[in-house]
Amino acid sequence: MPDIVAERDGSRIVVTSSYRHKDLVKQVPGHRWDATAKAWRFPLTWTACVQLRAVLGDLLGVGPGLDAWAREEQASRISTCLALREAEDAPGDGRLRPYQRACVAFLVAAESALCADEMGLGKTAEAIFTVVSC
Repeated sequence: MPDIVAERDGSRIVVTSSYRHKDLVKQVPGHRWDATAKAWRFPLTWTACVQLRAVLGDLLGVGPGLDAWAREEQASRISTCLALREAEDAPGDGRLRPYQRACVAFLVAAESALCADEMGLGKTAEAIFTVVSC
């Protein structure tokens, strides 16, 4: 049985641990202590999952609800975004340049991302086509 357990609770990750792991859990950004539940709360994001695993390592056990969410997130968004991150073209509107179509595909798959192309490459057009595509 792991010392620290993370589980999904709606739109949050709830982490229960013993008092001796308090300082370790507090190293993970985004933590909030819920005195009523006597548990730590984190936003339900891929980043929070990665940070929890990185900081807590083998001490962390993942509950079935969080595990199912993470597997779905990996399959539906993370793998797709990683594949598109270096893409130079993607199917889409012919009015966009190939790299812009790839950026729109990435932004649609990511659902929430930052487009930081250099000035003059068409970020405004990419943003407009992303909104239209959603």
